[in-house]
Amino acid sequence: MKPYKDRVEILTDGAGYLPAGTVVELTGKVRASAFAPLAITGSGSVAAIDRLADMILQAAEATRSVDATLAVLETSLATIGAEGFASDSPVKIAIGPISETHGPVTL
Repeated sequence: MKPYKDRVEILTDGAGYLPAGTVVELTGKVRASAFAPLAITGSGSVAAIDRLADMILQAAEATRSVDATLAVLETSLATIGAEGFASDSPVKIAIGPISETHGPVTL
């Protein structure tokens, strides 16, 4: 994920793996909001990534703002804590938004 002056570019491998490293599917790994300029990708437990992505996309739909979405995410994670998103494997989430105040960024 790389921010530029006018965009954020995301490159993913598009593969789903078992914990042992066996490829089980080839699929898109990027989810984008229809309501705010942001996209999400991740690696690790698909179920945990989907839960986080759903929460972020719902916030984007409700707020229609990247900055407000990130504020909701920060508050939600502080309230829920890491335990609320426990999974059987580590999870990494990357967010590529175009913030109203900071422009293209990566988180």
